[in-house]
Amino acid sequence: MIGAVVENIIGGYLHPRASARRMLDAGHGIEVALQMLVLAFVVREIFMVITPGARPEGVAVSLVGYLVSFFDALMSFAVITTLACYVGRIFGGVGTMRDSAVVLGWYTLVTSFVVPLVMPALMRIYEAAAATAEDPSAPVPLPAGPAMIMLATSSIVLWMLASYIAELHRFNRTLSVLSVIIGIALAVSVLVSSFLPLA
Repeated sequence: MIGAVVENIIGGYLHPRASARRMLDAGHGIEVALQMLVLAFVVREIFMVITPGARPEGVAVSLVGYLVSFFDALMSFAVITTLACYVGRIFGGVGTMRDSAVVLGWYTLVTSFVVPLVMPALMRIYEAAAATAEDPSAPVPLPAGPAMIMLATSSIVLWMLASYIAELHRFNRTLSVLSVIIGIALAVSVLVSSFLPLA
């Protein structure tokens, strides 16, 4: 049982479209998607605890903090699932809301093992940026190693997301899906930044 789960999770990285298809063909419902989301949250938090440097030193998370974090993850999941479903259908996709929830629940579970492992690199980048905060005109000296880790990991998980969504909607070209995902992310970033006060 455990061996099969591990094999499926590894397959989620190596053969993302085939992995997504297995989830879809299994006929799971929304309740399974939510179970995967909860399991992904637990796995992520365990790895956050045991991975050195994943959290700032001396920072402890309370029960309320975990509940708020899970609620945030649930809301994010609902938004991304809705976008994946309806934006895909605008482009001629066939995925339903149920299918979107199952595929993205599986994607969240598969990638939950990776996110905490890159947190030390993200913390290094954050610390480097904070060190130059007193002089905004100075260039931010990004640590080369952590920056490469973040770039590689981001590329992998974005390609996986595009692959999962492409299989969800039966799109042939994963690269086209990736382009749409990046375009939406950039549009959201511009929209959010327009509401932020100028420094």
